[in-house]
Amino acid sequence: MNGRKESSIIAGGINEVIAVTFDGSGRANAAPIGIINRSGRSRLVLFKGTHTLDNVLENGIFCANIVHDPVLYVKTAFEDIGSEFFEEDYAEDFAENLAENYAENCADVKGCGRRFYRLKSAESYVLFKAVKTGESAESCIFELDFVSEKVIATPVHPFNRGFAAVIDATVHATRYVISRSAELKALIDYDISIAKKCGGERENEAVRMLLEYIK
Repeated sequence: MNGRKESSIIAGGINEVIAVTFDGSGRANAAPIGIINRSGRSRLVLFKGTHTLDNVLENGIFCANIVHDPVLYVKTAFEDIGSEFFEEDYAEDFAENLAENYAENCADVKGCGRRFYRLKSAESYVLFKAVKTGESAESCIFELDFVSEKVIATPVHPFNRGFAAVIDATVHATRYVISRSAELKALIDYDISIAKKCGGERENEAVRMLLEYIK
């Protein structure tokens, strides 16, 4: 346990991360999620019918992965990735921060740690206990209680408008495939034009992948 009460990684505003959650059988799932961090409080909205919501309701564990790969953001937004993308890990002194039913009943213990999963390619991750605080017909709202964090690698990433445009286009695209809204399509097209103009090879690969998903 690192003694911190809040993350030094999650910034103010909305943090676009790739969340890794898992079910009772140990099957991990990854999906892009926006963590809303305002006034020192972190929360998120999870939509019904998703693996992420089902897993968080089951065990309360939410691992926010920080990655800088536009292809992975697009891929995890539209499909389930294979087990080769995940790393099994254990967090020390995790039990007191978990949902009570998980802490009491789960046998996933190694020493004084509890099992969780993260992305192998994560540059850093932040572990949270997710506590449900609200619900609507379409989604559930969770407060995130900080558990621990780790910086795995510290590469320098110059800001690239192409990368940011891919993330923005992906957010719009997840809604577009449901609504087929002309307004959303226009936003996607604009973002793609920026990604093609400003992005590198990975951004352009992500654009090609995104266009296939929304056909």
